[in-house]
Amino acid sequence: MLGFGTVGSAVYEITKLQSIRLTGQTERTLEIRHILVQDPNKTRLANVPAHLFKTDFDEILADKE
Repeated sequence: MLGFGTVGSAVYEITKLQSIRLTGQTERTLEIRHILVQDPNKTRLANVPAHLFKTDFDEILADKE
């Protein structure tokens, strides 16, 4: 995911809440593996594991999965 502002955080929350339904409809698991942000230490309202936040776009592109 590129960005975690108003839209990005809403997409993250919807994805978490609807993951079981989405998996059942698509027969695939939807997983957010990285979230590109400018400041990974910024306080955010959403409860997101800190390891998902990245500041390096190339690190995200290098993920083979």
